[in-house]
Amino acid sequence: MKFMGTIVAAALLCGTAQAADKDTNYQVIGAGTIKCQTYLDANDTDRKFAEMWWTGYVTATNWLTADTWSIVGRDPNNRVNDAIQKQCKEHPTMMFVVAVHDAVQSLYDANRMKAAPKN
Repeated sequence: MKFMGTIVAAALLCGTAQAADKDTNYQVIGAGTIKCQTYLDANDTDRKFAEMWWTGYVTATNWLTADTWSIVGRDPNNRVNDAIQKQCKEHPTMMFVVAVHDAVQSLYDANRMKAAPKN
């Protein structure tokens, strides 16, 4: 249950609501805790781990954001990876979770899909 609480708190950073304790603190776990420079310097395996982390962040945010199928649009991998890399290059000491949040926020308005595409 603590894990779900952490996911909920991280996911709510995107969108209109934000969850945290009374002092505005929240727990970040996994790859979200690394610094951007660590992500930029990572080998392919470690970078894939970080990419898996942000996909979980986006999935949880999709699930918890009202009237939203995808906060970053269809087939977002390259778009989100590019936005994260841009954030990290500009702010190498930033925590990865903040870079992911900022990257996703930068894509939200132009790419958000309210409903699943009809095949």
